[in-house]
Amino acid sequence: KIDRVMLIGEMRVVYLVLFVWVSLVRGSVYNHTCVLTPSQPDCSSFKLPEDQVTSDISNLCSMMDNMPGCSVNRICSSSSSDTVKSSVYCEQFSIYKDLCLDMPGMSGCTDYRYMCGNGTVVSQCGTPALSLPSTMALSALVGSICAEMMMPGCSECVSSASSSSAMLDCDLLVTYSNLCISMPRMHQCASWTTMCKHIPDWGLCSAEEDTTVAPGMLMYFHTRISDYVLFKGWVPTTSLQYAFTWIAVCIAAACHDLIRLVRRRFEQQWRRTESSARLASGKEDVPAFVPSTELPRAALQALEVSWSLLIMLVSMTFNVGLFIAIAVGYFVGSLAFGRFIRNYQAAQPELLEMTACH
Repeated sequence: KIDRVMLIGEMRVVYLVLFVWVSLVRGSVYNHTCVLTPSQPDCSSFKLPEDQVTSDISNLCSMMDNMPGCSVNRICSSSSSDTVKSSVYCEQFSIYKDLCLDMPGMSGCTDYRYMCGNGTVVSQCGTPALSLPSTMALSALVGSICAEMMMPGCSECVSSASSSSAMLDCDLLVTYSNLCISMPRMHQCASWTTMCKHIPDWGLCSAEEDTTVAPGMLMYFHTRISDYVLFKGWVPTTSLQYAFTWIAVCIAAACHDLIRLVRRRFEQQWRRTESSARLASGKEDVPAFVPSTELPRAALQALEVSWSLLIMLVSMTFNVGLFIAIAVGYFVGSLAFGRFIRNYQAAQPELLEMTACH
């Protein structure tokens, strides 16, 4: 009898564990006839209550916040754009549908599985869903792009395990979109192109808007505000920051002619000194090395070349506004300093070689 009682007790424990496990996996179902039996004709106008949908979304995203549907939910909640907020794809049930089409087996999708299964007449189940890659597919796409070309944003995504096929831990949809904005012709961006046919004005698809990861480099002329300007921390994200950046780049370009002028002024002085030394010695060979002359001469040359290379790097952002700032800066620099530079060159024609080289 004791063994029988113990066996019954053990079986009850097993049943209890199974019940708890099934409850966790399947989740609780919203108690309504049209959720449990959605094929009834009078269920066509039924809608799952907004607070229940919001609760299910919260449940899903708390368990796995890198799902693309969770990214859409965050964008819709935080966006200041009326176009985004009024989009059908920002409706809570549309986001819920995105999540459950991606991961239908999760407990938060129990209501959706019951209500929108085969034979349903519930019209809410026909709510448009955004054409999103699945979480696993998105992780594989980001991993493939970053394996081919390490781009800004790749460092944000790290594998959650040592296996190369493991899920990447980052905001997958935002990272994927930023990578494809930078290099839209990569074959991995076909899903992004399909998605953006439905939401072309969203930041996920537009190079003109900033998103939550670092901006990627666009290899063509563009007019967006956000770009790396020489340094990791110099990334204008507002119109005011961009205006100050534009002024700074313009001044830097103008200062290039100022550096050229200073160099030529000192070069004239150094050459006169060298000529006097030759006349005094009566020799026409190479002048002796004079540290007080050669060190500042080399430093000024290095400064001029480095300055021109920095300006070239700014132009390589392909940012139309910054490119115009460089052109305006050179225009102003030529107006302010050009005649003095030409005067030195006229006095010493050999200085033209310096202009040709730099």
